[in-house]
Amino acid sequence: MVKELIPQSEVFVCEVNNNIVGFVGVANGYIAGLFVAEKYQSKGVGRALLDEMKRYNEALTLNVYSKNSKALRFYIREGFKEQSIGIDENTNEQEIKMIWNCHQ
Repeated sequence: MVKELIPQSEVFVCEVNNNIVGFVGVANGYIAGLFVAEKYQSKGVGRALLDEMKRYNEALTLNVYSKNSKALRFYIREGFKEQSIGIDENTNEQEIKMIWNCHQ
């Protein structure tokens, strides 16, 4: 699904020394993907990308796999709330739909 959505998304990047270290793709308030190079994780890159998305969107949604506890904790810490739990039809993995709203 990410491979399908990213080309249709507006993509923002974070660069360090002219190297892309992270990016986020957003389509109509849906975060199609947020990726940070392993070397730059837990250094504020993901937060900076999300903060930029929050500046341009009153609400954001995303899906995260339940087993990805690190990402789940990150999104909760950044103000996202669990909206529903389902199964990703492509992978049969349990995923959580999360939402952030500027009026929370």
